[in-house]
Amino acid sequence: MNKSNLPNEQILFIKKLKRLRELNTWSIKDLSEISGVSSGYISDIEAGLKKAIGKDIFSKLIFAFKKNPEFFSKKDEYELYSYYLKLTIPSVVYDFMVKKDK
Repeated sequence: MNKSNLPNEQILFIKKLKRLRELNTWSIKDLSEISGVSSGYISDIEAGLKKAIGKDIFSKLIFAFKKNPEFFSKKDEYELYSYYLKLTIPSVVYDFMVKKDK
């Protein structure tokens, strides 16, 4: 799939996921074994073939990265959650949730 056809948030999510995996020096197979998510599914996510990622899969990936906090900061966690939410909820809801008091 041509990644240029994907929503920006999905491209950012894919890049962040891959960067975190590589920072941990994990192969797709390593992340699969740590997270319990199949290597084929992870490969499809990174290739942009999975448009919708269920909350169970997302949670497993987050928990896998949390096992190595040296390469998973609060900022990384926030960014992954932010990209994920932007992909799964309507933009008006997301904007309302993150609206700051002025």
